[in-house]
Amino acid sequence: MPAYFANSSAVFFKGDKPLDFGKKLKDGKRILGDGKTFEGTLGGLFLGTFVGFLQYLLYKKYFTILANNEFIQYSIFFGFVISLGAMLGDIVESFIKRRLNIKRGGEIIWDKLDFLFGSIILGYLFCASQMLFLNIYHFIFLLIITPFVHKLFNVIAFDLKLKDVSW
Repeated sequence: MPAYFANSSAVFFKGDKPLDFGKKLKDGKRILGDGKTFEGTLGGLFLGTFVGFLQYLLYKKYFTILANNEFIQYSIFFGFVISLGAMLGDIVESFIKRRLNIKRGGEIIWDKLDFLFGSIILGYLFCASQMLFLNIYHFIFLLIITPFVHKLFNVIAFDLKLKDVSW
């Protein structure tokens, strides 16, 4: 949950301070573009981490049988790591899109899964014991469901005039 909230909420924290400081590489292309801002990245990271904290509270209150689980003990840190992975995955995807001359808002399949891969990679790097729940069936399920969830949140953001495109 933290990854999904981090990725989808960044648009609510629109800002004017681009992560790449407006810099271009030797090829003359922006590193990331205007769509990746400090405000959006930090806002998404904060909200994703907060969702991790809420998960902790819900598990503690309603799933006390799991109270000794490491997921509970480290859920705030886990939420932070997963959220950071989601944001970094999205940033890497933006960098790749700029290199391939795909404009901001241009759609590629990676665009729907970038945050998922980033969160899984960082999760395994920094919170391996909490990632043990993710078996191949969960992974396949996430690969199937994530594009639909991503589309739903993008349509909502588009309808709220927070995004220029509905994908």
